[in-house]
Amino acid sequence: MMLVENEAKEQGIWKEELTAIEANFMYGKVFELITEDLGHRHCGLGVLSWQHVYNLLKAIEHKKKKEAAGGADTGSATSSP
Repeated sequence: MMLVENEAKEQGIWKEELTAIEANFMYGKVFELITEDLGHRHCGLGVLSWQHVYNLLKAIEHKKKKEAAGGADTGSATSSP
């Protein structure tokens, strides 16, 4: 949820206490922005569970950090020699 909170703060629509309607509005406003890295290959992205979307975003974040560090995948059993 930190992604949603951070983006909502950037958009100036974050409040500590939200009604269900306000939460849905806020989520709708930031959803596309925080899932931008997933691209358009995920048609119907809105029907996925938040946990699934979160897992996809964390995988992208992990990949970016790994690339920034210049690290190769050395501990994976599936990596090529």
